[in-house]
Amino acid sequence: MNADGVSERERPWFESRPPHCGTSTRRAGDRRSDRLSYHLSIDADSDTHADTDTDTHTHADTDGRLLSRAPVIGGVSGDPAFTLLGWPASEPTLRLDYREFAYAGKFVVSGTGKAVLHAPEADLRRGRDADECARGVLAAVAFDADRTDSDRAVLRYVTVRTDRQGEGLGPLLVERLLDRTAAEGRYDHARIAVNNPYAYVALHRAGFAYAGEATGIAELVLERPVGRPATVDADRYRAGLDRFRERDPTAEERALIERERAAGPPGSSERDERDGR
Repeated sequence: MNADGVSERERPWFESRPPHCGTSTRRAGDRRSDRLSYHLSIDADSDTHADTDTDTHTHADTDGRLLSRAPVIGGVSGDPAFTLLGWPASEPTLRLDYREFAYAGKFVVSGTGKAVLHAPEADLRRGRDADECARGVLAAVAFDADRTDSDRAVLRYVTVRTDRQGEGLGPLLVERLLDRTAAEGRYDHARIAVNNPYAYVALHRAGFAYAGEATGIAELVLERPVGRPATVDADRYRAGLDRFRERDPTAEERALIERERAAGPPGSSERDERDGR
C-alpha cells in the first residue's frame, strides 16, 4: 500500500514497477526464485516475427510454490495471451527486469527461441530495446533443440514474475508452446530438467513424466511427446519424489513430497480413487 492508498498489486504492472532494466541473471538470496524458475527442455526453429495467439487454456495446472492451493488455470486473472517471439533460428531476445524475473539475463542473449505469456496490454517491443524492459510479461520460456537429437525440444529456462507465482502460469506457458510446436510439426518430443519438488509436480500436471535419469547438476529429467501427455508410471513418479526427499528438503517441501507420494501421479486412476472421483 502506498501513500495514496492504492496497493502495488492493484496498480497496472507498468505503473507499479520501476522502468529501468537490470542485467543480473538472478536475484541474490531468493530461494523461491530458484525453485520456481525451473529449467526445461523443448525446441523449435526459424521465424522472424513475433506471433500472438490470444486463446487461453482452461487446464487445471499449478505452478511451483502454492501447490496446496492447486488453483485452476481458468481462474488466472486477465486471461493471459501467448506470444511466440521467435524460433531459435531467428535468435529473438527479450529484456526482463531482473528484480521481477529470475534468470532474466538468460533471455537477453540470442541463440534460443523465446515465448511468453503476457497481459493483453503488454508492450513486448520494449523488451527488444537495449535500455527498456518489456512490459506486461507474466512468464517467459527460452528453448532450443537438443544438441544430440534435433527432433527433441529442450526447454532451457522458464521464469514466472514473482507476484504471479503459484497461479499455474509456468505449466500453462509450456503447454501453449508445445501446442504450437505440435501444430507446426517442429519436434517429436520435449525434455525438461527440474531441481525441486514443486517444479517436478507442476510439470507432471502439464503432461511430463520422470524419465528415470538425472543431469550432472542434480536435476531430474522429465520428458513428454509434443502432441500428447506422457504416460506416467506410478512407481517411477514416487522414485523421483524420493530423490528430492534425500536432498534435505525444507519442511514445506517434505510435506509436498509426502502428499504426492500418498496421492500418486496427477491424472492417474489411483489418484482419482483416492480423491473420490
